[in-house]
Amino acid sequence: MSRTSNQVLRPSGLRQSANGQYVYANCVVTGRPTFFKPDYFANVLARDFGGDENKMAKGYVCKDVKKLRKAGKTDEQIIAILGKFDPKAPKAKKHPAQVKADKVIKPAKVKRNKDSVTPVGEVVILKATPTAKPVTRPVYPWSDNPNYFRSETAGSINFEEATKDTCFYPSCHLDSCCDGCPIFDKCTCSLKIAVEDREKAAKKQTKPVVKKLNIVEGCFDKPEETVTA
Repeated sequence: MSRTSNQVLRPSGLRQSANGQYVYANCVVTGRPTFFKPDYFANVLARDFGGDENKMAKGYVCKDVKKLRKAGKTDEQIIAILGKFDPKAPKAKKHPAQVKADKVIKPAKVKRNKDSVTPVGEVVILKATPTAKPVTRPVYPWSDNPNYFRSETAGSINFEEATKDTCFYPSCHLDSCCDGCPIFDKCTCSLKIAVEDREKAAKKQTKPVVKKLNIVEGCFDKPEETVTA
């Protein structure tokens, strides 16, 4: 099918779409077609060609040609830069990579194990009454089991290696001598305080002795000012 098969030739030589929604004009230098909506076509026709459609058909040039002419290029140089439009030339085929990129990639459907989402029982929340049925909730394999989805494999951090040269929880080390450290069992830091050492240190600690101060009555009173005559 030709590119202009759905277009109608106007008396001036310009073409328009069969439904009249667009008017087409070819650049007289490059042959490139440009389409106009009726309102914009009327504006361009009156502004640049004094309302003469025949003059527009013989003298219309596209914006790229106008810019290059202002830059001092000749029509031959402009054709060498922009090329010549051939209406009979077949449309350029897209590169296979571009065709693949244009395709809408639908996300793969994840197959779900229906058995894993099937309740294994139910628990009565509210007992039945003479006027209402009992209220229950389904019980799943992970119900009341916070470790159900936890992976059995080690985490991404190997704390035995990572703590050889540094303490991961220095605040816990300084404030409570490593007591309550979340990675205490995996820590290999040289600053680690063992439970035995912590217990020994606790036994050696002595309570501070508070001594009463011997304050003479009135020693903190402000001395009276003496006025000399």
